[in-house]
Amino acid sequence: MNRAYTELYEPKKESATEVQKLIDLGAVIVGKTKMSAFASAEEPTDQWIDYHCPWNPRGDTYQSPSGSTNGGAASLAGYDWLDFSVGTDTTGSSLSGVVKQCSEYDTIGFLSRDLGSLHHIAESALELKAFDSPPKRILYPIDFFPHSNAKQQAMVNDYVDVLESYLGVKRTTFSFVERWSQCPPEEAGGKPLKEFLSKSGYYPFFYDGYHEYDQFRDDYRQVFGKEPYVGPYMRFRWFAGLLSTRAETNKEAGIMVQRSRKKSVIRDLPSSRYFVTG
Repeated sequence: MNRAYTELYEPKKESATEVQKLIDLGAVIVGKTKMSAFASAEEPTDQWIDYHCPWNPRGDTYQSPSGSTNGGAASLAGYDWLDFSVGTDTTGSSLSGVVKQCSEYDTIGFLSRDLGSLHHIAESALELKAFDSPPKRILYPIDFFPHSNAKQQAMVNDYVDVLESYLGVKRTTFSFVERWSQCPPEEAGGKPLKEFLSKSGYYPFFYDGYHEYDQFRDDYRQVFGKEPYVGPYMRFRWFAGLLSTRAETNKEAGIMVQRSRKKSVIRDLPSSRYFVTG
């Protein structure tokens, strides 16, 4: 939600593809929630210069709603008669009608209060197929645990305990970094996992986050004869993207071909090769 953007472009006359799909499935859309400018990570109150940030009713009511789909989250927290909210995760799916942020990683996102409801809407809207059988292993990456926050780690432990009891299996601890070092893919060029992935998200986030709005900036200059005004966070983000080139982005990401190839290296890793222990 940026005032320069809404000043330039007329409201859309058709719903986005994914929203229309929900309507066709029987969903009742009750309103449009607020979000930060250009789906950025603006924090209240000084970074929200175009509109007031949604109020977070949780906790002591002074906590930030965070994220980009903050209105969607705050609405669910504040109104128990709402079942779901919809946003986009910008940092795949059919996003026709949605303003792009980072084409390489943009995807639709659903919010709900419980996993059962979330599974229901995701299965219906995304046309997911149900698993034939429940998972037979619980992989517990020691690269991320234990958490530095003891209370959060306690919640993780409780969740894994419940999962173990439900599935009838015990967690299998493993390390992404260690397993990668034991049998790295050829595409990594001998680089350790952390080095191979160090800038794989950072540079596309800034480069694409700037150039996705080239047309908007050009249109705004032609109509108003000046640069569109954006908040401090987006100024920093666009400046970082302006300083990056496609070639530099690929080079810093550690690969000289399209970034989609790097994504496929991770996606296509054989689970039997990388996640079998012992």
